[in-house]
Amino acid sequence: MKRVLVGLLFLTGLLAFAIWLFRTPDADIAKLEAAYGAAPSQFMTLPTGERVHFRDQGNNTGKVLLLLHGTSSSLHTWQPWIERLGDDYRIITLDLPGHGLTGPVANCDYSVSCSINLVENFRSALGFNSFVIGGNSFGGNVAWRYTLEHPSFVEALILSDASGGPNINPAPLTPAFVLASIPIANLLIEVIAPRFMIEQGLKDATEIDEAVTEERVDRYWQLGLRPGNRRALRLRMTAPRNGPLFHEALAKLQIPTLILWGREDRFVDMADGEWFARTIPGAKLAIYDGVGHLPMIEAPDLSAIDVREFLQSLPEEETTIAPEAGTKLEPEPEPETEKPVLESNTDTG
Repeated sequence: MKRVLVGLLFLTGLLAFAIWLFRTPDADIAKLEAAYGAAPSQFMTLPTGERVHFRDQGNNTGKVLLLLHGTSSSLHTWQPWIERLGDDYRIITLDLPGHGLTGPVANCDYSVSCSINLVENFRSALGFNSFVIGGNSFGGNVAWRYTLEHPSFVEALILSDASGGPNINPAPLTPAFVLASIPIANLLIEVIAPRFMIEQGLKDATEIDEAVTEERVDRYWQLGLRPGNRRALRLRMTAPRNGPLFHEALAKLQIPTLILWGREDRFVDMADGEWFARTIPGAKLAIYDGVGHLPMIEAPDLSAIDVREFLQSLPEEETTIAPEAGTKLEPEPEPETEKPVLESNTDTG
């Protein structure tokens, strides 16, 4: 009994020392918004109360692409595609609940369903009724689940190393994700988040060394420290997963689909990418050798070419294009307090 008590005291002391050594306080929201929320960023308060960070870029008369980022990422991850596709397409990106500058959302368990609800409320507020939705990792999961729930709005679907499949060959998680998924112990994720842990996670996610830049690591780390985002990560890692009924529904999906996958993805094995391609009728699959979990960053030229060719192959349809974000919107008449509120951002820094 004495040895057990001594052992518990030792572990408690070790844990207290680790917390003291690696404790990472929340970042200041105003400083984060100054660093990562300048133009072309905008903020909109939806009728449902969420304040969403988003960007509306590219050709505002082109086909609308709505792109969703992965876990612990942000809308900034799509910049390589915006630079390569923005001349022809209107590209809308946003920070999902518990991510980036959107941050925590009331009454949200940070599951896929919560993100789907925000995406739909956001779409309704901006008023576009026909668009291509795409996503990477967790954002890919949100994209295909959104498509199942709202197929009338979705012209086509793009999945980049999407999660939510059968997880055929489970991959080891990064230390941060492991910690976030262990009940009780995951409370530590809200106070411990050293930069080196984030850097290692990004290295694990990618195969191309050049993808892990100091600037990118800083952005992942600092936005992860936005108040509420670490708690959201903890809740998301323990939220309900997709069941077989969703997978059965995918097999009946009749929407053009492009699947992009890094052959060396260590987070979501390529076997899942092949499963998506087999399961979704008529889906096209592009595999990138020497690429990990983030093709839009690791292989921006190749992946953007494949996206462009896919979009050009879609049948011509009349697309309802909303006004460019930031201009006066004309939604259906609603009580004044329920209209979306756009925050003007004239900072060009």
